Amino acid sequence: MSAVERFDVERVAKIFQDCLHENDDVLLDSYLEAYEEINKFFHLMGSVFGFVSSDVRSKIDILCEYRRKESTGERFLTIKTMITYEKGEELLKDHSYVSGSRTLLRLHRGLGELVLQIIASRTRKQIVNAGVIELIYIHMYVLLSYGYTKTKCYL
Repeated sequence: MSAVERFDVERVAKIFQDCLHENDDVLLDSYLEAYEEINKFFHLMGSVFGFVSSDVRSKIDILCEYRRKESTGERFLTIKTMITYEKGEELLKDHSYVSGSRTLLRLHRGLGELVLQIIASRTRKQIVNAGVIELIYIHMYVLLSYGYTKTKCYL
């Protein structure tokens, strides 16, 4: 990613609005485009948030690969078609299969990270030691990613 690319929150909002399909579904390509923009934010936050950026990037790549493949492209056109396909083929029971549905759920954590970071940046002005915010942020990231039990062990 070049240094001149900027995060555009208005673009993210527009893409999310435009990706609605038939009032009850979401076009996966548009949805991933919004996440590409969100990932710019994480990338611009620097090395402290590099792990979030690389995690989001890997999830986007997995879902984009399913869209590119001739064998799965149409089945991953929307979120609904993806879930229907994976359930219908019983792929969610195959432990060797990298699930698009689960990958999408993990990608949503990235959006949670963005919300946490925005809250943290607004709160930062009120806290003398900004390191406290980063510590809270890391705790919240691990909690969102791994659940309470593993978080307690990890931290």
